[in-house]
Amino acid sequence: MQDLNRIFIMGRLGNDPKMYTTKSGHPFAGLSVATHRPSAPDEGGETKETTDWHFIRVWGKQAQNCAKYLNKGQGVMVEGYLTQYVQTKEDGEGERKTGINAIRVNFLPRASAQQEPN
Repeated sequence: MQDLNRIFIMGRLGNDPKMYTTKSGHPFAGLSVATHRPSAPDEGGETKETTDWHFIRVWGKQAQNCAKYLNKGQGVMVEGYLTQYVQTKEDGEGERKTGINAIRVNFLPRASAQQEPN
């Protein structure tokens, strides 16, 4: 059996991309991407929209392009894989996190003033 670890996320940036550097000196861009989905029905059968936030790490030249050309609110389509890493907190303790490492980030077209609904 072949293993598979691939994820596709299409959503909007919650903030401008931010550049970080790993302990070993490798730069990466951090993207905070919001996606929306319906929640489970409540007792009355109504569903509401739920927002999920995804932290995506982008590496190399692609990271530089994201930091240079993407802005808060812009749509992106991300192809990547799930990964676990340890993030050091302010108290020095390590916290295990799950995130997405990007393989490809597609910038979605911005809506022009003519395309926006009235």
